[in-house]
Amino acid sequence: MNTGYAPSYIRHYFKVQKIVKSYTVFEFDNSKPIINLLTDEIRIEQFRHLSNGKGFKEYLRIKNESSWNKSKCITGLKVTTDSNIYYGDMNNKTSLLIFQFSNDRQNLILDIYRGYYPFKMELLQNIIKAY
Repeated sequence: MNTGYAPSYIRHYFKVQKIVKSYTVFEFDNSKPIINLLTDEIRIEQFRHLSNGKGFKEYLRIKNESSWNKSKCITGLKVTTDSNIYYGDMNNKTSLLIFQFSNDRQNLILDIYRGYYPFKMELLQNIIKAY
């Protein structure tokens, strides 16, 4: 079903700063003139089953505290048919996040559809297909 509606997003560019066995730290690329809705550093971590989350192996954490352990977990990265594309949400499914990793996982494009989360799986799949 094509409704003709194309939700807008804010694109964020990140590059790898540090890689260890259980997580990767990405740094916001300040050379792109956009608004950063997250923090300058984010971390993609392996899911260690310390919460009730399901359907993902990695999750996004932003550095909003002095230490990573105290910083906020935002969302799990849910898989798609493309091994470099994942999706998640912010603020109790009020904002859609689409993660697009480069093939070597050294760069990450993170699109935030602020205030928009598709109410049907078909709409979500149509957005993901566009990547």
